[in-house]
Amino acid sequence: MPAISVCTENQFYNLGMTCLINDVKKKRDNYFGKQVDATTEQDKIISFHKGVAVIDYKEKKSEHPPFPIIIIFCTKNLLLSEIKTLLSYILKIAQRSRREFIHLNKMKAILPTELEQLTFHEMKIIKLLAKGNSISTISQIMNCKKSTTYTHRRNILRKTRTVNRQRLNKIIQVLKNYDTKYSDIILL
Repeated sequence: MPAISVCTENQFYNLGMTCLINDVKKKRDNYFGKQVDATTEQDKIISFHKGVAVIDYKEKKSEHPPFPIIIIFCTKNLLLSEIKTLLSYILKIAQRSRREFIHLNKMKAILPTELEQLTFHEMKIIKLLAKGNSISTISQIMNCKKSTTYTHRRNILRKTRTVNRQRLNKIIQVLKNYDTKYSDIILL
């Protein structure tokens, strides 16, 4: 299993997430029999921020750029068993190798079918927002109207189940710490 860290200033959240992750890991280890990745050239670190999990692949002998996988998940209004299912999906995604993430069709096989993922343009907008660009700058970069950019942002809010732009800004603050150029954003 990859190394797991919970990055938050809220100690109650930290303690709760740590307990839930350990519980899910124990069940997965019992069920899968202590799986070990075949690729020993990769170190994976999962960082849990509030509502965002980042799987950071660090390859030892590689000329490839860093490839973080950003998973946005919402635990609000969920039961404990549903949160454990989300964590189980995150751990399942973390067991995949970097090569498997290049093919989105393989990625979609892992995810629950009822989920609506970000489109290419929405992913590009969220990455541009993470770089600190304004809506008018994003509209110029993407060569579209401001209203189109606002519509994409509204769709991002809906799909990420964020109530307002402040919550989306907290997600974007996490993304600022990672090079999002080569990253994938997954919604759970």
